[in-house]
Amino acid sequence: MAPIRLTTKVRSTSEVLLKWTHTVKSVTEIRVEMSTDGGEFLEVAVLRGNAKTTTLRRLAAKTNYAFRVHALRSGALVGASAVAEARTR
Repeated sequence: MAPIRLTTKVRSTSEVLLKWTHTVKSVTEIRVEMSTDGGEFLEVAVLRGNAKTTTLRRLAAKTNYAFRVHALRSGALVGASAVAEARTR
């Protein structure tokens, strides 16, 4: 199982809020990946396992982004969310 219901909310020309729900217990780490305009996904944040939100800052204005979240337990991948998209203002 994986983080589910990954959603995005554009907060400004340079910030996007991500929210998700956990379906796995004892997650020790969350990794956030981002892709710009259909490009390769790159890791942009590593969070504590109990995290359910993060705000990504310093993004480019008027740009399409895709995000996904990975859950890890003791270093092992236990699941990944579906991709969620956003376009900054």
